[in-house]
Amino acid sequence: MKKIIAIAGLAALAAACGDSDSDVTADDRTAAGRADEAPERANTNATASERNVARSVATVPGEWHYKETDGYPWAGFGPPASEAVFAISCQNGQIIFTHAGPLNGDNGEMTMEIDGSPTNIEVVDRGQGLPMVEGAAAPNGLFVDALMQTESAFTVRMQGKSMELPPDAKYRRVIRACRDGVT
Repeated sequence: MKKIIAIAGLAALAAACGDSDSDVTADDRTAAGRADEAPERANTNATASERNVARSVATVPGEWHYKETDGYPWAGFGPPASEAVFAISCQNGQIIFTHAGPLNGDNGEMTMEIDGSPTNIEVVDRGQGLPMVEGAAAPNGLFVDALMQTESAFTVRMQGKSMELPPDAKYRRVIRACRDGVT
């Protein structure tokens, strides 16, 4: 079973991001459209101090892509036709967060901040050759609720590096599938 999970996670980060969103619903696109507008409004009203903090977080270029690999739905974020730098998948009833990058040691923490509220997620080194870490969360937890509802970008921090990712209907679709018990 661990081998299947490892293959699905590896495929999620190593697979080329494509435009496989043909099953995204009109409601998903509407929610994504509102979410795309929110960061602009937030920056307009930000104080000078808030803008300086925002500049310290790298905004990662790219977009979300939805795929299914070995029956597991996942949404990866990264530049088009490139490897995903971050992925959200559903495996065995859990939301799995996979982050491309090395981990100092066998385990650590990844902090995800949504609307100013940080949540620490325990992560482990995948040990699959490519530098990747992954952590899990319950699909019906408060943190995942916030991820479903946010209309502004969320921040992922690990080992002193941060990246800001936009909200999107594609990762919400993965979470809904997990909540509905699809995988």
